[in-house]
Amino acid sequence: MALVSSEPQLRFCQISELSTHVGQEVSFTGWVDQIQKFKRHAFLIVRDGVGSSHRIQVVVGGEDLPVIESYVIVTGKVCSLPAKAYSYQAVEVQASKIKIISSSDSDYLTKCPSDAGSEVKLEQRHLYLRDPYFAVLTKARACFLKALRQTFEDMACTEILPPCFVGNMSEGGATLFH
Repeated sequence: MALVSSEPQLRFCQISELSTHVGQEVSFTGWVDQIQKFKRHAFLIVRDGVGSSHRIQVVVGGEDLPVIESYVIVTGKVCSLPAKAYSYQAVEVQASKIKIISSSDSDYLTKCPSDAGSEVKLEQRHLYLRDPYFAVLTKARACFLKALRQTFEDMACTEILPPCFVGNMSEGGATLFH
């Protein structure tokens, strides 16, 4: 006996792939980056990476909105942007369902603001990782290291990772090495 589902199978996509699914019902995950509320609806900007291709505008009803930095699953129809409208991509998602996987604290933005000093950024580093400037810088470093490693690999070099030597004593540093 075969089980038949009356619900159509949804496509699970990355945000950067949504422009290829216009007119289709899709699901994707991401963090709520911005919220704009109006009387009858709201716009959420949801992100799943760094850069404009990893951000999408989601149109939702104005009630029961997630908090900024909540991790959500969005299900909805991918539509082309209306004329004279602009967003990160040429499409937007008309949400039929938003499921909050992990809610964020409502005071997230005040704990580690973008103009905070280095002491606050170190103390709240789990939040600072979400700062757009830090995310772009981290992505640029990763791209640079990937290119560097590929160049040396093409030259048949071997990468060697030596142990780190520090000035402070650790693990009984005086007795660790003779």
